[in-house]
Formats: sequence, C-alpha cells, structure tokens
Amino acid sequence: MSATNAATPQTVAVNLLPQHLQQHPDTLLIDVRDHADHAAVRLPGSLCVPLADLQQQASIIVEHSGNAERPVLLICMLGKRGQMAADHLQQHISNPLFVLEGGLNACVELGVDLLYGGDQ
Repeated sequence: MSATNAATPQTVAVNLLPQHLQQHPDTLLIDVRDHADHAAVRLPGSLCVPLADLQQQASIIVEHSGNAERPVLLICMLGKRGQMAADHLQQHISNPLFVLEGGLNACVELGVDLLYGGDQ
C-alpha cells in the first residue's frame, strides 16, 4: 500500500476528549495495548487491536471503520504506542487519525469513566 493520508496524526488531550467525541460521534476507538491490558481497564466502546496486529495488517482499521472518513482515535497506556500506531497507519489508511495524549494513565488521573475487568 502507498501513503494515503498526508495529514499528520493529531493528539487529543484527555480533558478535551468529551468535546472531541461530541464533535466526532462516529470516532472509532482503537486500543493498541494487548488483550489482557484492555480487559483490565479500557475506555467504554474501545476495540482492542494490539499494535503488532496493526503493524502486520492495517486493513483491520479499514474493516472496522466502514469508511475512510471515519476518525480513528488510538489509545494506549501512556501515548507512545498510540503514536507509533498512528505513524504506521498514516502510511496505509486515509482515515483521520488521532492519538489520546497521555493514554489511559491520563484518563485515570483526570477521573475519566473507564471500564474495569468484567464491566460492560
């Protein structure tokens, strides 16, 4: 595949996450941590696609997004893996890409509602 997304992935500060999701209600939330970490704590509505899977098959995002216009927000624990995923994906998909700045650690610090363990 060739580069299809000229725009640099943008970051979304955790305190601005509600506004971002209100402005982009169809945002696909992709958690790039492993399945065990995602099961332990996650943003509601997030889909777990570990970073290694994204690097091997960027088409996973295209399959889940449904269209190239749907924004994708990448989530990890601190923000580093999310940025790595965005850097990789921008070469393969044209969806607008966002990275949650500070990751789930920042969510915990700001008291964002998260799901833990078996919570639905």
